[in-house]
Amino acid sequence: MHPNHAQPSSNSSNDSHSGGRYLLYSLTKSVGTSTTAHNKAIDYAITSMPLDPSSRITHTPISHTAPSNNSKGVKALPYFVVRNNQVFINFAYTQLIHNGSNWGDDNTVHMIDGQQTRLDANGQEVLCGTAQLVEPLGWIK
Repeated sequence: MHPNHAQPSSNSSNDSHSGGRYLLYSLTKSVGTSTTAHNKAIDYAITSMPLDPSSRITHTPISHTAPSNNSKGVKALPYFVVRNNQVFINFAYTQLIHNGSNWGDDNTVHMIDGQQTRLDANGQEVLCGTAQLVEPLGWIK
């Protein structure tokens, strides 16, 4: 089993932000409580995705507004992996902390095995890592 698993969950609430809160919690154990309407799942364009695994994956700058409180955020890049002929979804993720002026993001997806801490562009310690959904999508030959 992968050391850090993201738990899939169902959402019967009408709150459109709940899915993101579940992902935030599954990846970082942070509880998202911001009521800012524009802070929800937003797609950002990948600007560089080299085939060399040691190279950096970059994306366009994060433009989320500040949270309504000290709520943290997360950016996550989903990708598929095959393990023992089963297909899984992995997430490369980084926790985001707003310092009053920006999220401290360096526009880079950090491909890290497991979970560790690092300093963001604002000097705040954030979690980053890779997590895998517990349930496989299916089998391949």
